[in-house]
Amino acid sequence: MAWDDVKTTNDRWTANEYNAMVTYIKSIEGGGSETECKSFFAAYDAGGGQAPGTNWGVLTFDTIGENYGGDVSYTADGEDFEFTSSGSYLIRYDMSAQVSDTSRSHCHWKFQVNTGSGYVDVPGTWSGTYHRTSDDDEATGSATAVINVNAYNTIRVVGDSDRATQVTTVPNGCRVYIEKLSV
Repeated sequence: MAWDDVKTTNDRWTANEYNAMVTYIKSIEGGGSETECKSFFAAYDAGGGQAPGTNWGVLTFDTIGENYGGDVSYTADGEDFEFTSSGSYLIRYDMSAQVSDTSRSHCHWKFQVNTGSGYVDVPGTWSGTYHRTSDDDEATGSATAVINVNAYNTIRVVGDSDRATQVTTVPNGCRVYIEKLSV
């Protein structure tokens, strides 16, 4: 079954149909062999409970969902995502946080990149969340950017809050996705 085939019944996808779709997604348009595939990486924080704090702090991700192609190196709960090859990459984060009391609060999130001279903000990746006056009020900040990096450059997600410990990340609510755009 090719990606654009139409499923003619309302039955659920079989394992073979699903695997055929995944294989198609992984292959480069016009290529198709396993050695000519796109590279993508996804991680999320299953545990949640990280408190950004009142100063910029690094957020970590405890679960690697997919690491296809090997162009990103990351150790679960590590701070840095390392690019193992040069090129253009699409990077995205979604950061969900909640307030644990009835005080208004806010968080800020952004990517930072280290190209060898220390970390600097990635332009266009700042986002903010605002939390109202109810327990467990949740909000999500997201950003997507395309960056050009060299092999062994690293990126990380940082956050801060106006409340030291009352704002925490939501379990399964924080994600990072990285896709290599150039082959």
